[in-house]
Amino acid sequence: MNSQIIRHRFPDGWKIKELNEFADDSADSFVDGPFGSDLKVSDYTPEGVRVLQLQNLGDGIFKNNSKIYTSETKAMQLRRCVTKPGDIIIAKMAEPLARAAIVPSIDRKSLIVADLIKLRTAKDVDSNFLVNYINFYDFRREADRLSTGTTRTRISLSTLKKISLPYPPIEQQKKIAEILTSVDNLIEQTQNLIDKYTAVKQGMMADLFSRGIDLSGTQENNKSYGQLRPSYEYAPELYHETELGWVPRDWDVVKIDNISTQMTNGFVGVATPHYANENEAGIRYLYGNNVRADKLELDTVLKIKPEFHQKLQKSQLRQGDMLTVQSGHIGTTAIVPPNFGEANCHALIITRLVQSKILPEFLSFYLNSAIGMNRMEEIFVGSTIKHVNVKELKSFLVPLPSIEEQQAALNKIVGARNLIDDELKYLEKLKLKKKGLMQDLLTGKVKVD
Repeated sequence: MNSQIIRHRFPDGWKIKELNEFADDSADSFVDGPFGSDLKVSDYTPEGVRVLQLQNLGDGIFKNNSKIYTSETKAMQLRRCVTKPGDIIIAKMAEPLARAAIVPSIDRKSLIVADLIKLRTAKDVDSNFLVNYINFYDFRREADRLSTGTTRTRISLSTLKKISLPYPPIEQQKKIAEILTSVDNLIEQTQNLIDKYTAVKQGMMADLFSRGIDLSGTQENNKSYGQLRPSYEYAPELYHETELGWVPRDWDVVKIDNISTQMTNGFVGVATPHYANENEAGIRYLYGNNVRADKLELDTVLKIKPEFHQKLQKSQLRQGDMLTVQSGHIGTTAIVPPNFGEANCHALIITRLVQSKILPEFLSFYLNSAIGMNRMEEIFVGSTIKHVNVKELKSFLVPLPSIEEQQAALNKIVGARNLIDDELKYLEKLKLKKKGLMQDLLTGKVKVD
């Protein structure tokens, strides 16, 4: 198969070169990792030379999460596969295929595994420019076209080397890289902020669902009014022992069945023949993939014909109903929001809550929290495919503060979630901005001086 690229009208002075021409002229500048038999699990050590794996390579970013090592001796045996900071690593396998990132300055050297490729650039190549182009749509599409495999696609080093791409003068490469890197830095900062807010929210929820909020007395006579209660270790007199352990003494512990009027399964038959066409009026029909933690994902929601919806009386949804996923991402819950309109669902557990006893959103947040999910795992059934069913969920115990305390906790959780949502929206804008810049700059549509 011959490599092709989209023939953009590149600016004067831009050349077309194969990827191997971007590497320096040393013998091991563009190589893939060792054969599996040359680097086995038995070669891993508690410390030594870092081994870079496929999971360390995100979509255009280096992920410093999974850390394994091998000995200096083994690294020396496989020295052709040793990388250093500034090298580019490329994935031979999806998803996505041929994604690339620059090795950061976290280790003096490291060793790549078989499914990674190392590329050390020539002096007249800007590594940031090149890694952006490798992650660009045009290059990815070409890599996909030349890939092999059916269940999981892969690309060989020899094939990758022959893919053609534009080669601007080095000063233009640097300018393009500078612009794109500035956006990358904003993306990284925003993602770090999201991670920080998420960690804060998780910690807050752990406290709210175990300690709760002190609403005793009034703001005038209680300095801790509206704040977290002291923990059991510091104020055991504020707690009582229950089947869920020590909880605030004015909390109850109840079965979900005691705070609901109905719990039932959604429709479990075949709905496919009853889907509404694009041009027909239809009723939302939710599957498990539409239920995410504390919210419904409606971008991919399907619709059924109104007459079929009317036949499915049992699984018709109302505002405030709690939906729980039975299999897949088991136990994940979300609440049907206000003004949602008519809707139905497939194979979800529908719980109709007594809202004078519990706020649906409070219960949903509890079940989706680390505390709730850890306990939910205890009621999963099935040997090969785990799932949760109505019987177990009815008997599931949950803490029950006063409605006022539930609302106070909700206000704090929703406030934290809104901060995260705002940053997620900004992150999406930044990603779209970078996508547009890549299209303009890497094709030469917008010239740089």
